[in-house]
Amino acid sequence: MPTDYFYSSPDCDLYPDIYVGRIPFNSASLVQE
Repeated sequence: MPTDYFYSSPDCDLYPDIYVGRIPFNSASLVQE
């Protein structure tokens, strides 16, 4: 399963330090709204 966990916990202590989110979109104009 793909995960962004390793980006959210750079010290690998099992607690996220940074929140990572993704915005699904089909075109750049949808993100700008």
